[in-house]
Amino acid sequence: MYSKKNQFIGVSVMARRKYDYSFKMEAIQ
Repeated sequence: MYSKKNQFIGVSVMARRKYDYSFKMEAIQ
């Protein structure tokens, strides 16, 4: 259960990082 929660947190962090990255790229353009 702990590892499952940890995995979910890791996925959400990765998704947020990916979103921030694409947002910055769009802002540059």
